[in-house]
Amino acid sequence: MNIKTRKLKGYIALSLFVVVCMFIVSAMTFYAPNKKAEAITAGNENSLGEMLLLQGDDNDTTGTGNVFDGEVFWKLIEKVTGSTSYNKNNIDTLADTKTSADFRSKNDGKDVVVTIDGKQWIATYLSTAADGPHKGDPILTFWLANNATTSKWSSGTNNSKNYWGKQYTSSLYGTSYMRAVTLNNSDVDANGNRTGKCEYAATNTSTSSVQSGTMATATQNTTNEWAIYTVPNTTTGMKGSLTEFIEVPKNMSWQLNQTAVGTVTSSAYTGSYNYNNNNDALSAGGNGTKGDYLSQLTTAGLGTYYSKWGTDTLWLPSVTETGVSGEEGIWKASNNTRANSTYSWLRSADYRNYSYSYRLAADGSSMTGANVFNATAFRPAFHLNLSEAAKRAGSLGLAEPSEVTVEYNGKEWNSEVWNSYTNVPKWFDSTKMTVEFPAGVKDAGTYTVTAKAKDGLTFVSGETELTFNFTITKKPIECEIKPTSSGGGYVVTPKVVDNDSDANKIYDTDTAENGRAPTFTITYTNTKTDATSTEYPTAVGTYTVTATMNPNNNYELKGT
Repeated sequence: MNIKTRKLKGYIALSLFVVVCMFIVSAMTFYAPNKKAEAITAGNENSLGEMLLLQGDDNDTTGTGNVFDGEVFWKLIEKVTGSTSYNKNNIDTLADTKTSADFRSKNDGKDVVVTIDGKQWIATYLSTAADGPHKGDPILTFWLANNATTSKWSSGTNNSKNYWGKQYTSSLYGTSYMRAVTLNNSDVDANGNRTGKCEYAATNTSTSSVQSGTMATATQNTTNEWAIYTVPNTTTGMKGSLTEFIEVPKNMSWQLNQTAVGTVTSSAYTGSYNYNNNNDALSAGGNGTKGDYLSQLTTAGLGTYYSKWGTDTLWLPSVTETGVSGEEGIWKASNNTRANSTYSWLRSADYRNYSYSYRLAADGSSMTGANVFNATAFRPAFHLNLSEAAKRAGSLGLAEPSEVTVEYNGKEWNSEVWNSYTNVPKWFDSTKMTVEFPAGVKDAGTYTVTAKAKDGLTFVSGETELTFNFTITKKPIECEIKPTSSGGGYVVTPKVVDNDSDANKIYDTDTAENGRAPTFTITYTNTKTDATSTEYPTAVGTYTVTATMNPNNNYELKGT
C-alpha cells in the first residue's frame, strides 16, 4: 500500500527539486476529499443509546448498585456476538476474538455505538485480558466516535539530537502532555498503586550541542472532561468513576506485541520501520531514522518512561490498531470508523522526526505526521471489562426509603395499616417492595422500620433491605371550654369540625379508664387580683378560665 503523507523537508540538496515534486503530488493526493467516508453519525451506525443509568452529577458508582442500563448493555453484547444467549452467569465464557469488521458483518455493515455519559463510543475489538487480576475476562475496546476538541500532543523537548540523560523526546507518548494533562491519567508507584499524579515533559532548553528537557507533574482533576475514565472513586470529590470496570493496556497481549510493519505499513512508505509508542512500550520499541526510543531510554536508565502509559485507563490508539484505507489494522476499522470532523492524533510517533507524531485524516483513509506542539483533535480509547460491567448492569434500582413522619392515629402500625395509608411516600411502590414494622409501633416516637425489595429487585445502592426512621408525632386537638350543664364549673371538650370526622378526635382506644385519653387542668384567674386557683370561684369578681392539657403521650393542645 501507499499511505499518503507529506514530506518534512528535502535532506539532500541535489534532490530538492525531486522532493518538492513528490511533496506536491503527495499533498494533492492526501488532501483529496473522500466523499464516501463520514464521521459516525445517526444512520451509519447501530447506536444503542445511553449505557449509564445516571449521568453527570447524578452518577454515583461508589456503592454496589447497578451502574449500566441492563437493556442497553445486553443489547450491546448481542450486537458484538450475534447471540442472545449470554447473561451474567456465562459472560466469562465469551473468549472469541472479534474485530469491528466482525461486528459490522452482524449489523448490516454498520458500526456498533453506545453512549456513555453523553459521549458516543465505537466498539472496535473484542478480546480477553492476558494478564492481571482479571486475566481471561472478556474485554471490549471502545474508541471515541467523534471529537472536535483539540489539544497539543506534547509540550516537551523539541529534539534534534540524540542526547538522553535528562532529556525526554517530544514524541515519547509515555511523557506526553496528552496522557498526563489532557486525558488526566495517573502514574503508578513501585507497588502498582495509582499516585493521582502524572509526570510529563514540560519545557526544553537548548544549546548549540545539547537539548535537554525538564519534567512537570500534573495532579488528576476530578472535574476533567475524562475524569470518570481515569480517576478512581477513592479520590476525594470523585463519585462517578468507571475505572473499576476498565482494563489497562499492559494486560492486553495484542497491545504488547503489535508491530506496524506487516500490519498497516509497506516498505515503500516507511522503509520497513515500526513506530515508537506503537506496541504499548513494554516488549519492544520502534525503529526508524530516529532509532528505538525504548533502547535509548533503557541505556540512559529511563526505560520506564517508555512504558508508563501501559497502566493508563484512557489512551490514544496507534495506527496499527486503527489502520488506514486498504490495510485496516488490528481492529479492522473502516474509513467511516476512522473518520472524524477533523484530523485526530494517534499514539504512533513519526519514524523520521523526534517532534512529530501521526494523525488520521478527517476522512479516515490515511495519516500524516504533524508537529506534536500543534493543537489537533484527539479520540481516546479504553478497554471495558464485560464481566465486571455485567455484575452491575440492570435497572436503576428501587428508590431508597427516606424518613417518614405520620400523625398519631390510634392504631398499631403493621404492613396492613401501611398499605391502607393514603399518604404513603413517593418512594414506596407496593408492586416492588414491602415495609415491615416491629411490634408495638403505636405511640408517638421514632422507630426503625424495614423496607424490603421483592424477589429479583434491589434498591439503587444494590441492597435488598434498607431501614428508615418512622416517626409518629402527637395529634394536635383544638378544644372548647364550656360550662357544665349543672353549672358550678367548666369542662373541656374537643371542638367539632364540620366535614372532617377525624379532626380533634380522641380515638376510642384511648379512654380515661386506660389512662390514654388526654386530661385537662382548668384554672381560674381573678382579673383584678391575679389570684389563680383550680377551684371554681365563689367570690364575686371577673375570672379568666384557662384549660391546660396534662402530659400525654399522643395528644397535644392546639391553639389557645
